[in-house]
Amino acid sequence: MTEIMERTLSIISASRPVTLVDLAGPGLAHLGADARLFAGGHHISRMWSRAFHDHSSTPDEILYLARHDPSRRAIALFQRDDLAGWSTSLGFDVLGQVLSIDQVTLIP
Repeated sequence: MTEIMERTLSIISASRPVTLVDLAGPGLAHLGADARLFAGGHHISRMWSRAFHDHSSTPDEILYLARHDPSRRAIALFQRDDLAGWSTSLGFDVLGQVLSIDQVTLIP
C-alpha cells in the first residue's frame, strides 16, 4: 500500500500538438521489426527508443501494444524542451477505476 501511495496517476497536457511513432499497427512491419521491439528485453526497446528520439523528424511519443495486455495501447512520451506541459495528480477514485478495469484487487 505504501508503494501505491507513493505513485500517482496524472493527466498530461501538451503545449502543442504532438507527433507519434505508431508501432501498434502496420508501422511495425514497415520498420522490419516485430513485437520483440516492445515485448522483448529492455535493452532492445531502449535502443529503438533512442533512435526514434534522435531521428530528424523528432517524434514526441511512441504508441505501442502494452506488454502485459496487448489488447491495450501504451505511450512512451519523450521529454522535449518545446513540449512543456503540466500534470495533475488524480485521487484513489481514479486508481480504483483503473484497478477495476484490470481486475486487480489491493490486499492490505
